[in-house]
Parts: sequence; structure tokens; C-alpha cells
Amino acid sequence: MEALGLKRHQQSVVQEDNPAIRGMIFQVSHLVEVEELEGEE
Repeated sequence: MEALGLKRHQQSVVQEDNPAIRGMIFQVSHLVEVEELEGEE
């Protein structure tokens, strides 16, 4: 969770979309909610 930048309960972070981040999200998918943002750079 810390590798994704999440340190506290109910925290939000924005991460780049890449295979490493997707793999980390897959491992903790039962603990997090993921939304894709459009138009972000």
C-alpha cells in the first residue's frame, strides 16, 4: 500500500498508468477503489 502512495485510511492518490502500478493495484484490489481520470497529464 505504501508503494502506491497510500499511508492513511480513506486517502486518495493519483498515479501514472503503467504495468507496475497496475500490478500493485491488482494485488490489493480487495482493499482499494480505482477510478480512471481522463485528460490528466
